[in-house]
Amino acid sequence: MKYNLLHLFYWITYCCVYGFVAIFLHYKGLSNTQIGIVTGLGAAITIITSPYIASLIGKIKGMTTKKLVTLTFIGQFILYALMSFLPLPAPILIILYIALISLMAADVPVLSQICMDYLKDGEYLNFGLSRGIGSLSYASGAAVMGILVDVLNPLSIVAVHVISGIGVLIMLASLPDVKVKEESTATQKISMLTFMKTYKKYTLMLIAFMFPVAAATGLGTYLINIVTHLGGSSSLFGIATFLSAGSELPFMAITHKLLKRFKPVQLLMVASFFYVVRNLTICLAPNLVILIIGLLFQGISYGIFTAVITIYANDYVKSEHGMMAQTLLAVIVTGIGSTIVNFVGGRLQDTFGLSSMLIFMAVMTLIGFVMMLAIYLKGDHNEAKLNG
Repeated sequence: MKYNLLHLFYWITYCCVYGFVAIFLHYKGLSNTQIGIVTGLGAAITIITSPYIASLIGKIKGMTTKKLVTLTFIGQFILYALMSFLPLPAPILIILYIALISLMAADVPVLSQICMDYLKDGEYLNFGLSRGIGSLSYASGAAVMGILVDVLNPLSIVAVHVISGIGVLIMLASLPDVKVKEESTATQKISMLTFMKTYKKYTLMLIAFMFPVAAATGLGTYLINIVTHLGGSSSLFGIATFLSAGSELPFMAITHKLLKRFKPVQLLMVASFFYVVRNLTICLAPNLVILIIGLLFQGISYGIFTAVITIYANDYVKSEHGMMAQTLLAVIVTGIGSTIVNFVGGRLQDTFGLSSMLIFMAVMTLIGFVMMLAIYLKGDHNEAKLNG
């Protein structure tokens, strides 16, 4: 339950930072291109910060996944407070928000690894349920903040971040440290390049999902622009985000049951297909009703992908390489993919208009689906489990 509550509070803070990045930075005076630079570079730096932060577990004596998340989250908390309460010039604001995004994105695989370590230590945790609760809290937070922004102003997001951030720190303090063997959390026994060569199929699947997940991220970053273009408001943006993120919970919660009947690669193929349905419906939406219908496919696309790929890594990657598996997920999907779509998406809007950005996201999605289909049709789906 403590781990469930940790996800509940953490993903509200994540929503404040990521879900409302465009609203917050527009309020601070930044353009779409500048917001694209912030989100793009923030994701790009994750390529460096994520492996480095993960490696600290093996480098610093006594460092655990829980302690690492606690320290990095305190850093995020301070950065957000500085940007919220100080009248900073645009260049400083950009730098601080980039640092905030890179820290937060680097924390996600470590947060997942806490669960994997508990599982290896003999504790039963339903990761899909925990992550689904996080999605529901993200959704609820988005709905509430959308209304607050309309009624008050974008700085009301800060109050939500402070309250949920305190909840994160309380839950981290109350969780027991994981008592796994030191080698199960070590990350220095294999380099990222060696890992990619060793686990080729896992790496190829991450690259395939990089395209649709990144497109979905870009559509999420600029969702407020899509909503207003179709005649909606900040409140409707919050409701749309609520429905989108809220749809993840049921699919994440039943992932462990689905894995008893289907192979992971089969579920990942399903997720890839529904990414096409989701993203193209959003890109082609002629009105708000169709837009929301597209967002409701978030659960069967992102929800299944997130839960299955994490469990897949836990089962098919050696224990001592588990942290690197989670880190590579963040680097390829969150880092490289999001860097491209956020920067290009913002630039396309300011130069050619919203439609050009939507076309770009649709093409990215189709590229990823074709790659995943090729991996699936190639066969070789009978991997032997390594960790259970």
